[in-house]
Amino acid sequence: TFGKEALERLGYQVLTAAAGVSGMDTAKQEGPDLIILDVLMPNMDGYEICRRLRADAGLKDTPILLLTALEERMLDLWGREAGATFTMSKPSRPEHIASIIEWMLSWKLGPPPV
Repeated sequence: TFGKEALERLGYQVLTAAAGVSGMDTAKQEGPDLIILDVLMPNMDGYEICRRLRADAGLKDTPILLLTALEERMLDLWGREAGATFTMSKPSRPEHIASIIEWMLSWKLGPPPV
């Protein structure tokens, strides 16, 4: 699997949370550069967490990657409606996930100066 250890090996600092509410609290406190959410979580799904993160002024522009093992053709639409920057199925190749993360982080920084 492509988890915390794999991201750390790529040089990223990773904070994790076991549930949606604690993850939202961590995001509000830490102000991460990127948020990765699983769609399927106990108590509150990733779509609802994404909506709530987008409603927070400090996190409204933070890139959010939604990951899911669900196979449903509407996932991308549902992710966009919730405010996700990108939605992808898992499992995915580690290099694909890494390239999406790099793209999302560069998108946050904006275009290079002229």
